Amino acid sequence: MSVVVECPDGTIKLLVKGADSTVLNLIGPGDDENTAERHESAEQLQWQAEVREQTLKHLDKYAREGLRTLVIASRVLTQKEVRSIQHQSQHRVCQSSGFPGNQV
Repeated sequence: MSVVVECPDGTIKLLVKGADSTVLNLIGPGDDENTAERHESAEQLQWQAEVREQTLKHLDKYAREGLRTLVIASRVLTQKEVRSIQHQSQHRVCQSSGFPGNQV
């Protein structure tokens, strides 16, 4: 499940919740095409890698204990990404309403 929220400081974030196997596959090491646009430093990328490694260790431990887990992830979206999500959402609503081309 995913939601897009606007924070009090005006930033827009994508929040994702789901099974670790699904969500962790969506999360890259920070080397995607938007990394430069988000101005992530080498220190931030290193920190993210360390958090990911620790998270995987915890998830493995919980799985060995027979526990089910969910993970959450968040990311600040660029204006370009927000516009793309808005466009895709409008397109899906129009398709599901049976009226292609209608604006929502």
